[in-house]
Amino acid sequence: VSTQSTGFPVDLGCRRKNFWEGTMKSICLFFVLLAICYAQKDINTGEGLSALLFQGNGAVDLSNGATTASLSQSLPKSFTFEAWVMLPNSPADGSYKTIVSRYDVGPDQTFNNRWADFVFYVQASGSLGFFMGNGGASSYGVLIGAPELRQNTWYHVGFSVLTTAAVNGTRIPNPDSATVFFNDQQFTRTWDSGSRQVPDASKARTIYLGDYFNQDGAHQWFRGYLDEVRFWSTALTLNQITTRASRVVDANTANLLAYYRFNEAAGLFLRDSSNNKFDGRLSTATSSSAAPVWSLSGAKINVDVTVAPGGITSVFLPGTSPNGALGFTYAIGSLPIASTNGTVRGAGRLLADGQFITQPPFALISNVVSFEAPNTTTEVSFTYYGTYNFFDTTQREPQATTVFVHVGGAPCIPDQCGRCSGDGTSCSCLQLPYNGYNLNDIERILLLFEIEQSVSLLNSLESRLKAIISGLGSQQLADLQMLINQVQQFGTNCLLQYCNALDPYLNVLAAIGPQ
Repeated sequence: VSTQSTGFPVDLGCRRKNFWEGTMKSICLFFVLLAICYAQKDINTGEGLSALLFQGNGAVDLSNGATTASLSQSLPKSFTFEAWVMLPNSPADGSYKTIVSRYDVGPDQTFNNRWADFVFYVQASGSLGFFMGNGGASSYGVLIGAPELRQNTWYHVGFSVLTTAAVNGTRIPNPDSATVFFNDQQFTRTWDSGSRQVPDASKARTIYLGDYFNQDGAHQWFRGYLDEVRFWSTALTLNQITTRASRVVDANTANLLAYYRFNEAAGLFLRDSSNNKFDGRLSTATSSSAAPVWSLSGAKINVDVTVAPGGITSVFLPGTSPNGALGFTYAIGSLPIASTNGTVRGAGRLLADGQFITQPPFALISNVVSFEAPNTTTEVSFTYYGTYNFFDTTQREPQATTVFVHVGGAPCIPDQCGRCSGDGTSCSCLQLPYNGYNLNDIERILLLFEIEQSVSLLNSLESRLKAIISGLGSQQLADLQMLINQVQQFGTNCLLQYCNALDPYLNVLAAIGPQ
């Protein structure tokens, strides 16, 4: 982004006379702060909107919880970790790439594999690995190898630790076994020898995403993307892992200890969506390390919605691209199918642009489709995908997103956007660019209303920022300056595309004129 070094905010080059000049500068600045420009160059529909890119010299500290106890202190003797990962470079690059770890200096005041509680990583050869230290000469109580990862491919990976013995005083007993999950495969090993390296259940060892420091005297940084990280307070089975791998988990789900969705898209904190609020903090930039960078995600996370029987409900279809949420065309890939009989009979109907969709694929004019629900309680599903050219199959995303519609299902708490268990972010800002379709009166009113909402949001955000900045301490101001410096390093392509796409959008509104 072309910025000046004299202050913040600055003129970012989006200009429009009168009302549009100030508004568009504010909107452009808002989108720059989301840091979406530093991203994978691809469409991804579904709930996996943003991710963190670990560049090999920074991590996330998960000890920064808002509650008195940290995630590490609350981790029970049996637990499960899972995440979506992708390596943009060759996995067999000769370096160890840590996904998650819990470790500390040993009794001899050295760092060593034998003193680590657990380390989950990609080996120098490119294969997945996991170990738990045992405090002895053999170093490992459990050591598990798994298949190799491929470059530029998203994988769902994880591990579980099963411990059935009772806690003796404050000492956590040795596990019975540990299991590594690699997509739909599992690899299990029993405990070998020695003692698990968490002698005191209350000891505040830090859990890190993307870092481990070992006897080589060097950080084993992660080099790749992370998204949808979850910790569970029990040892899950393979079936439990795979069933929920591509679905958003409700915050009230039993045994959910921490859930990092990575959809902040900006900032220094990784928010925990579970009820425990074990927030993490991105590492502060130093001469030898840098914070991970917010980016677009490629993890395929499907959509779940709950509707009432017999009614018509607008279903929001999430998605993202380097050009924004509406920088491509959304298309229905398949009609609703009932889970009970696998047919379209009794599964409800989709509507768009005033007509029922009878023959997929069907191009939508936005990222919203209407669903006419059947009169009975059931679960149905349909698919959609994103494409840069509806008539060219090579321009569509490789994998469609499934929408699971729960008709008359368990009630949920909707957010201000009307989404079941949503976080209130899906409707907060004007979504651009406009795709070039003719607008009817209702669409024109909705678009103008979205502009008004966005302007109101930005004004409120500006007031809050001023109030917050005035109360910041020196360290917090330094953190803010680091964020601003990161924003200034982003390229101009994303912002320029956004601004250029704004002109035809405004021209269409002007052509419609007042009604």
